This record gives sequence, structure tokens and C-alpha cells, in this order.
Amino acid sequence: MRKLIITTCFLALSLPALLAQNAISISDKIAEVYGNNYGDTNPEAFRFLKNLLESRVEIAYTPDLKPSKYTALSSIPVMNKYNTTITGHNPNTFTPQTFNPLHYQIEFANTINDQIYWIDNTSYLLIIRHQ
Repeated sequence: MRKLIITTCFLALSLPALLAQNAISISDKIAEVYGNNYGDTNPEAFRFLKNLLESRVEIAYTPDLKPSKYTALSSIPVMNKYNTTITGHNPNTFTPQTFNPLHYQIEFANTINDQIYWIDNTSYLLIIRHQ
């Protein structure tokens, strides 16, 4: 019984760290789309994107999702101007921790309304809060 309690405590304390290991950092998400030196060559744009990803982007799990109520993310063009290898998400390997909304040509500078997209073939919504 004692081993079970110790193992359970260890797993409970380790799980957040294990999940975080698979997450992609904000700087890496920006670099993936715009290149490694984007922060040096475009510091204001880099700060805008960093703020966007830190405070305005939400990936919400919605178990009772009705996809027809939302714009499908697949209907938004992919942002592959700087990195031609970028494609849309793969629903078979989708995880909120690794998903990069910068892969899409979304109007991130919207100042009027929140934007909500259904992440195709998942129970997740991508919510972009207005500025």
C-alpha cells in the first residue's frame, strides 16, 4: 500500500513536468513560422506575436462541440511564406501543447471581435481574443 501511495504521489508531481516537455516554447513557435532571427530583425512584430500567444490565444476543449457553428480552421490558408514546409494540423497527432496557430493566415490584429475556429476533426476550438 505504501508503494502505491508513493508511486501515485510521484506521478502526480511529475505529470505537469512531463506534459511541459512536449510543449513547444513561444519563441520556437514564432521561429518555426518566421525564421530563427525574427526577434532580432523585427522586434516589435516579435513582441506582438509573443503577447498574442501568451495572452490572447486559447485552445478550448469542448466535448459537446457543434462544428457547423464555427469556421473550420482548414478553410483558412496556411502561412508558409517564410517556411514552405508548413502545412495545416494533422488531426491524428493534434495536441493543444504543440499546436501552433501561427501556421494560419488569421487576422491576429483584430481589434473588434474575438475569432473562433473549429480545429477540424477534434473537440477543440481555437479562440483568438481581440486586442
